[in-house]
Amino acid sequence: MRWLLLGILTICSIAPPLYGAEIIGHLEVEKGTVLVFRNSEELLIHEGKDLPVFSKDTLQTLPQSSAKLILGSGSSQDQYFLGEKTTFVIQEYLTPKDQPTRGIFQILGGKLRSVIRSLQKKKDIRIKTTTATIGVKGTDFLTEVPNDATTRVTTFEGTVSLQNLLGDRIEEVLIPQGMSSLVISQNPPATPMRLSPESLSELGRVLQSSSKQQDSIMRPMPEP
Repeated sequence: MRWLLLGILTICSIAPPLYGAEIIGHLEVEKGTVLVFRNSEELLIHEGKDLPVFSKDTLQTLPQSSAKLILGSGSSQDQYFLGEKTTFVIQEYLTPKDQPTRGIFQILGGKLRSVIRSLQKKKDIRIKTTTATIGVKGTDFLTEVPNDATTRVTTFEGTVSLQNLLGDRIEEVLIPQGMSSLVISQNPPATPMRLSPESLSELGRVLQSSSKQQDSIMRPMPEP
């Protein structure tokens, strides 16, 4: 009975969470099942289905599941690829006219590949974990949160900033293309380390669940 009710919610509960709320993008389930928490509702979205998303939504992929989140519109759409057992919170996403797009997200665990496209319109995107804050304007990178104490970031294109949240010293490092850094709880970010082409290629494939997804994330990005 519980699964039947969740199935009904999946079909029916696609209206805005609050009166006047705007759709900011949509979620596509590439594999398995994704839970979407919206206000007091729990939506169960299965493989091959998609769902409009709003600010304040929380997305959670189940084991052996993956999904793609597309935010924004036109040529400046951003894409986020969620690996299995990943919890992703959309705290805020705004696209005001003639002003930078602003996004604040949180990863509570798992793996997330982010492709942030910065063309004519500048962007201010920040992703938080339990140990770090990641800042980007236009780039392609992988965030891994294996536990509450560790955040690892690898940059495929562009440059990403990484800053620790807690500790005696709050420091920031820039992670250029082809390099990786991590933050362990209470410590500043480690000095970025260059990865071999083989390691980068392996990490780049970590969230590929279909040829369609592979084509979309491996296409070269324009210069910011």
